[in-house]
Amino acid sequence: MDRNQIQTRIRFASLHLAISGLVLAAISTVVFICWYPNDLLEIQGGFFVLGMVVLVDLCLGPLLTFAVYDTKKRELLRDLIVVVLIQLAATSYGVWVLYSERPAYLAFVHDRFFVVRAGDLFGPAGEAEFGRVGYGFGPAVVAVNMTARTEMELAPEIENAAAVPLFAAMPAGYQAISDARSRLAHTGRSATGGKLPHSVIALLEGDPQLRAYPVVGRKSSGFVVLNHQYPLDSIRVIALN
Repeated sequence: MDRNQIQTRIRFASLHLAISGLVLAAISTVVFICWYPNDLLEIQGGFFVLGMVVLVDLCLGPLLTFAVYDTKKRELLRDLIVVVLIQLAATSYGVWVLYSERPAYLAFVHDRFFVVRAGDLFGPAGEAEFGRVGYGFGPAVVAVNMTARTEMELAPEIENAAAVPLFAAMPAGYQAISDARSRLAHTGRSATGGKLPHSVIALLEGDPQLRAYPVVGRKSSGFVVLNHQYPLDSIRVIALN
């Protein structure tokens, strides 16, 4: 392989890399802003899948282009089409996994939130007021409707839950988060109300109306910070790390 061939391959591989970078930037924008705002990607363990998408887009595709690009080959067009199809298939699969695993709800139960995926939902979701899962712009913030007695009986299970409990994944039992205002005011933690990460304390100290609540995700946990007065749907999710 002469010097000119190497330079030509590098040039076209770089072009492929630039195009892949633009595609990856668009995908990342959707993932971080629409599907997993704040630290939800970390809490849900989505960084591994996103990392695989980055690996395919920025490494595999351009490297394959560098390997097969040769203007003297009669099968060059076919080889480039195969490379693009392999990259599209791998990227599409990764994006589909991220989309299907995206948080559909932040469901408040007792004193904490659970991240509920669309696949976690149980029961007649299509008929419930909160049963229709949107396509993005973050999860809907809801509260699980239960009596004080039921909540007291389930408190130990809720406080020890490492995953979404069944009763927190039933849209038929959801209610607007504003209907749980009194519970939020009673259970929220202030800047001086217990052991909290420094990042959470810094937020709470900036506004006396802010409160912190534990949030349990698929991979890890963290805190939801919201104004317990108004508006209750304006929140910030912070991973424990």
